[in-house]
Amino acid sequence: MDLKDYPRPKFDTGYGFHWNASAYPDANTIRNTIPLLKELGATWLKLVCDGDAGVAAAQVAVQNDIEPIVRLYRLRPHPAFVVDRVIVDRYRAVGVNYFEWGNEPNIRWGEAAEWDPNANPGQDTVGRTMEQFLRNANVINQAGGIALFPALTPGGDYGHERFYADAFAWLQQHNELGVFDRNAIAIHNRPLNHPLDYPYDPLNQHDHPGSTVAEDSTCFLMYQLVDDLCQQYLGRPVPMLGTEAGTEPGQEDDRRYPKITFELHGQVNAAIAEGMMSGRWRQSLFTQCFWLLGIFGHYAFEAAAWLQNPLYNGQNLPAIGLLKALPKRPRPFPVPGPVPQPDPSGFHCLLLGQTVQSIVPWTWIEALQLYLQTYRSTLTFSHDDAQRYPNVSIVGAVDAPVPVSAEVEAIVRQNPNVKWVERISVNDAAALRATMNARATTNDKYGLAMPKALAPLPIRVLRRALRRARAIRE
Repeated sequence: MDLKDYPRPKFDTGYGFHWNASAYPDANTIRNTIPLLKELGATWLKLVCDGDAGVAAAQVAVQNDIEPIVRLYRLRPHPAFVVDRVIVDRYRAVGVNYFEWGNEPNIRWGEAAEWDPNANPGQDTVGRTMEQFLRNANVINQAGGIALFPALTPGGDYGHERFYADAFAWLQQHNELGVFDRNAIAIHNRPLNHPLDYPYDPLNQHDHPGSTVAEDSTCFLMYQLVDDLCQQYLGRPVPMLGTEAGTEPGQEDDRRYPKITFELHGQVNAAIAEGMMSGRWRQSLFTQCFWLLGIFGHYAFEAAAWLQNPLYNGQNLPAIGLLKALPKRPRPFPVPGPVPQPDPSGFHCLLLGQTVQSIVPWTWIEALQLYLQTYRSTLTFSHDDAQRYPNVSIVGAVDAPVPVSAEVEAIVRQNPNVKWVERISVNDAAALRATMNARATTNDKYGLAMPKALAPLPIRVLRRALRRARAIRE
């Protein structure tokens, strides 16, 4: 399926909450909390459910235009647990689309282990997890639901970067990549106390020059690591659902960065929510369900609760007020329908990013040389100029070093003079050169014949989050 064909809530802000840590969500409590969820802008809700214990709660969410994600709970579910078709049918009957069946299989040992200790957790960990994924996907798909590849914990005793790489390789070797044709991926892209642009932030790049998410993705941008693997193996994106998301008060995993105070917790999580609504993050990142809305009678993980946090004198955390204050709008997303084609006039403009401080690096302009010599397209940094052309190529991803923002893209698309718009989602000069040279040498001016797998690596991201975090700290 294409991204646009996956279910999303009616007014999709791209974020919501993990309800609580209980496997018995109460429908009446959720019903009473709906006004608050609406005020916060939440349009997704993760529910942990023991069997059909959450059917009524999920129905309340659906009735209020909130997309539930149901984890069918089993203690230490790996490697054998397979969901019951009868139970899945009951959730499907009330409108549930997305199902988790496992959790963090890269934790094999210790108190937090998600593996049956009697099942030889260290033996063929990835292979047995993927076989389990296929079995659960078969049951869930037969019921019309969408199964989620199990979320990995950042780090783990089987490192998540290696686990993801090994899992995609296993699926390819066993001719099972088709499982992603109708399913999706759960992720736990927790920032910890890293800035949102980690590992590309100035401090980490100073300490570890050239570091990318391929080597260190214990951060919010973990999702880009997974998205890049989808592009590499599938040639297209797959929806990623952050079923445990956001920072948590007290996190201090990396001593180079500030500890997550209650205030910083609010600021960082509000920045994630704003980024979802503004289109700052990749469209394949479908949602961020912030951990953890409240206790609601179940006191596990109470220190993470946004509502009535016992470590904050029983009051709501500052994040509640910050999310209430955000202007609410649905995240930008492609509208289903006929795929527009370039205007036959051939008049074409390349729009590059600029800010008050700078324009895109000169290496980006150099990377366009062969393309410009071949097609004589116009180059501009002004979206006003770009709107004079029927065909516009926006150069750079929304998270490029100096991007053309999603808001500017929307302005260009809405101009009736502009007939065709694309975004060339590259993040560095090398990827831009490779993409545009391929177009120049294959007579493919608009990239219509180019495989989507050429979407570029490595990524570069905006610097704003670290500056904001440091400003709050000071």
